[in-house]
Amino acid sequence: MRKTATIISLLLIIIVSNLSASSNGAETWEFLKPGPYEVGYLEMPVEIDSTIRLVNETFRRVPVAAWYPDVKKSRNLAKKKVPDKFPVVVFCPGVDGRLNSYLKMARFLTTHGFIVATFPTSGDRYTYGQEVYRWDFRQLQQEYLKLAATKAGYLQLADPNRLAVVGHSYGGPAAINFALSEENVDAVVSLDGTDICSDYTAKMAAQFPAYNPVNLTDPFMLILADASYCTGEKRSLDFYEGISNADAYIVELFKFRHEHFMYMSSYGNDPEIKKSFEIATLYLLNFLKANLFDDTKAAEWLKKSPGDHGLPTDLFEVKLKAKK
Repeated sequence: MRKTATIISLLLIIIVSNLSASSNGAETWEFLKPGPYEVGYLEMPVEIDSTIRLVNETFRRVPVAAWYPDVKKSRNLAKKKVPDKFPVVVFCPGVDGRLNSYLKMARFLTTHGFIVATFPTSGDRYTYGQEVYRWDFRQLQQEYLKLAATKAGYLQLADPNRLAVVGHSYGGPAAINFALSEENVDAVVSLDGTDICSDYTAKMAAQFPAYNPVNLTDPFMLILADASYCTGEKRSLDFYEGISNADAYIVELFKFRHEHFMYMSSYGNDPEIKKSFEIATLYLLNFLKANLFDDTKAAEWLKKSPGDHGLPTDLFEVKLKAKK
């Protein structure tokens, strides 16, 4: 009986440990190495004070989530120079984005010394089935981004003067538009954003006159998956090709789908998806380090070929277009 009880106790310990590891986002990666910082987390409510008439009025009050480097809980920092302030990265989600949709990317970036903030959009509960390409939804994204950047910038550890904006799906052009309108943005990233959809780009340009690639002066990275979500699969790189006043990168993932940026542990069952997610996150990390930390090693890393890094070249390719 005692032996049986011991075995049951050990099994419970293993189960609890596994659940704890899962809840903490623990996962074994081949190419991603976490940074030295432990991750802190908080949620901050914000109130939208806007003249925009919302389809769902409950979205005037939304939470902003922030992951931050928890210096006090981080070990092995004694011999390292720990900065007083950390740069801020704001994620603009796709239509179905929740607070935890980009948890894997957010936590990984935070371990390397970034404060990452985001906010939710909730698909049909947000739009009530109406077209998300309307001006009012796009304008609301800009207000959410401004509030998230402001709230995160108020944190004691934050340096609001070092700011990057990242957008996924229809958050991609929102991130670009934010960078075009805010002077303190240092880098902008589109994760398979609808800025590569010709119909969406045309609507953005019609509704926001500043939405022009010539106006973009912040370093830009476009991380591509498939283009199946574009209406009629009308994929266009016209915006990227039109950038002339900033360095611009394309990381194209061949075996990665649009929704995979919102990484779930079940994707780990497919090694190509998992490796592709690691590659996307690795390029995102070095791009942000190069432009928010002025990290020369990260900048040189970006210029090297994937083969130089020992990364699987059959899964992706990288292109750099230097500003003129």
